Amino acid sequence: MIFPALPKPSQQSIRRNWLPGTLCSGPHLRNLDVFMDPAQNLIAVAYAVDNKTVYINLGALDGDGVHPQAAGEKLFLLHDLCYETTIAELKGFGRHIALSRHSDGAHPTLLDGTWQLQIWDWKYSTTSSSILSGAVGSFSPANFCFLGNNRLLVITDNLNLYSIKNIQVFIISTRIFFDLDEMAAAMPIPWEHWAPSNTRIFWHPFHIKIHIHGNRVLQTLPVGTRNTEFILQLLDFSPLAVTNRRGLGRVVKEPAYIYANGFRQCGESLTTSLPYVEVVFSERKFGADSVLKDMWIDKDGIYMLSASGFIDRLEVIDVQSDLRSGVVSTS
Repeated sequence: MIFPALPKPSQQSIRRNWLPGTLCSGPHLRNLDVFMDPAQNLIAVAYAVDNKTVYINLGALDGDGVHPQAAGEKLFLLHDLCYETTIAELKGFGRHIALSRHSDGAHPTLLDGTWQLQIWDWKYSTTSSSILSGAVGSFSPANFCFLGNNRLLVITDNLNLYSIKNIQVFIISTRIFFDLDEMAAAMPIPWEHWAPSNTRIFWHPFHIKIHIHGNRVLQTLPVGTRNTEFILQLLDFSPLAVTNRRGLGRVVKEPAYIYANGFRQCGESLTTSLPYVEVVFSERKFGADSVLKDMWIDKDGIYMLSASGFIDRLEVIDVQSDLRSGVVSTS
């Protein structure tokens, strides 16, 4: 939900200039992914040695040393993949850091890829005892996201929800879509009866960046027809967002129509009308000269990592600031 609030005190601005190749330097090293959490002053860098062994370095954003709350300088993986990591994604939430890796195996042209995900409590231990793995298609790597401090949603061929209440205990899997009893299975509920008012489907072009946190969706929105400039768009799908928005943003209740294509017969359209609140940051524009490399959102702020030449810049937008005028505070 989006609530108006008094302006917060000035936040500390962290400015760092990393030269190319200095985040993790050394012979036969290859950077895989970088995760930053300004709220915890944390930067985590995943890298591979000799294209096989993978480590994660933990550092402080405002200095060059090890993060003062980290269990150690680096995190170690257990049961490493046998082949080169082709796709890697590093995410974190609170005390937990997770690394997802995908390897094409011995025959990259075949659908015999291997996927692995490991989770650490980076403040408690440098090793992980929580491992998920499986075979996936080379062209459909798994995805995942944290749902709060103690749950992890993993998206492969199925949706699986995992509990990480105690990282020292092997995580417990709960299937979201489970087998119903025979009576319930014999009486399916048609899409037309429940879906239109409870869902909202959007096209997701390849050039659009998107990040989801709780009930909020943050995405880039093209300006004009040439897709040379983008602005930020925040969508809040909380059931209370529409009634409690207090004049902030725009309530969208109009139905949206989208052609099903792969979902149904070609030419048939789907209608969805789940209400949401839309906030557009019209003053924040990104052009070809300032590349938006990544972005994410939490309950307090929007974080944007942009590049201009050889310099990367991390900017924070306070989502609690006054959005009525379209001007937001940055730090």
